[in-house]
Amino acid sequence: MNVGDARSRLDTLRKILGEGSLSTQEALREKLEKLGYQVTQSTISRDLRKLGTMKALDSNGQTVYRL
Repeated sequence: MNVGDARSRLDTLRKILGEGSLSTQEALREKLEKLGYQVTQSTISRDLRKLGTMKALDSNGQTVYRL
């Protein structure tokens, strides 16, 4: 996997969002960095818009990002 590839990053971000447990862009950035992606908060923000994400409440009443 080429971790510099935007398509690869977006695919990985979709998988992370599918888990439905992260509620901040910083948490998403940290998760992506642990997986080898060098990203900024601005990149995360643009990626979230591209993917059409929204904030929603999970079963515990916490706000999380959803596709």
